[in-house]
Amino acid sequence: LILDALIAPYQRAERDLLVEHLAALETGCLLLLDMGYPAFWLFAALQTRRIAWCARVALDTWSVVRDFLAAGQDDAVVTLQAHAEALADCRARGLPTTPIPVRLIRVLLPTGEVEVLMTSLLDAVDFSAGEFAELYHLRWAQEENYKRFKCRVEVENWSGKSALSIFQDFHAKVLALNLVLASTAQEIVDDRRCGVRRSDRTGRRFRQLLIFEKCDGLRHAVFGDGEILGGQPFHRIAALVLHADDLHHELCAR
Repeated sequence: LILDALIAPYQRAERDLLVEHLAALETGCLLLLDMGYPAFWLFAALQTRRIAWCARVALDTWSVVRDFLAAGQDDAVVTLQAHAEALADCRARGLPTTPIPVRLIRVLLPTGEVEVLMTSLLDAVDFSAGEFAELYHLRWAQEENYKRFKCRVEVENWSGKSALSIFQDFHAKVLALNLVLASTAQEIVDDRRCGVRRSDRTGRRFRQLLIFEKCDGLRHAVFGDGEILGGQPFHRIAALVLHADDLHHELCAR
């Protein structure tokens, strides 16, 4: 499910947007990050908030990673030191500049390619190195969700040109996709309890979601005062949810 969604100008950096997302997380959460996110100041921000993380890192960017690979190691705890640029980034954001201990884990992919994961989970007893390949692979579900969001829900297919219209469309489609995913997730849980295969459920449709068109209270809760936002966004959501039936079938068939 999408726990927090932001839409921002193209010039905004994804790391800065991630920091805004952190308000939706709690201490003890674990973030899985791809290669676009690792930065000393970002790790300092996560450490400050006591949020654990595991990130794939480029093989040639961090000196500690290059040394780790050159030494032929598979699992090691190293220390990240803040260089001049990292020091400036941390100070500009009010973050600590103290060295950060991290753990590096070498993973051999089925293709023969080597990836290195950097994580704040330092305890090799509680978190064995062999578990991290499967852990990081869980990110792939998020990549698939991006594809659904862009291709199936058509998040970039705006109904208007104004900033307000784009904001309304974006959050309407986030809600619509979450409704589909939540319903499917509940079916999977129910099926596992009853021993029913997901493929037996593919004929189910989303007629119950028609309640949106009749539920003024929910409409007001989601969209606020009608005089400000009007009724059109609500009807677009109703149409989106009904149109998402094919997506529901796709998810259930897996």
